[in-house]
Amino acid sequence: MVAHRYGLARHAAIVPVALVLWGFGGCAAHRAARPSDSQLLIGRQTDRSAVVALGDKAAELSAGKPLEARELCKLPGATVDLLLVRGAEEPHQHPDHDLIVVLLRGTGLMLLGGETHRVQAGDVVIIERGTNHAFRNRAREGSLALVVRVPPSTPSPMAAER
Repeated sequence: MVAHRYGLARHAAIVPVALVLWGFGGCAAHRAARPSDSQLLIGRQTDRSAVVALGDKAAELSAGKPLEARELCKLPGATVDLLLVRGAEEPHQHPDHDLIVVLLRGTGLMLLGGETHRVQAGDVVIIERGTNHAFRNRAREGSLALVVRVPPSTPSPMAAER
């Protein structure tokens, strides 16, 4: 199993979500050229499916703040936010949930624990709860990410603009 092979066995609950999101981000040859071309499809047991145009939601994040977010979807097991970073986050932790981050646009530096990694559009970052992390944008227009919180936030700390 992928989770066991890559040492993620104790994160088995988030690995299926991460693999789906990796497919969403895709490899460089197959992903959409711009988030404006991308959509988020949401299937629910009780309602019709929903389609969220990520380009439209990204356009709503245009107030020029260093960090802005919009909640896109809240499920029983996860919260999904769209995050635009124009500046840099302060190092922080989330004690109550794991994060799966798909960088849709941009480039930057991701602090994970005590290490810093370069990330670019299409990269997927999985952050275990309690891990110190921060993102520093390096793209002129800002970096756009889809962020999944497992379990869901109550209320979503990213739902309000920062």
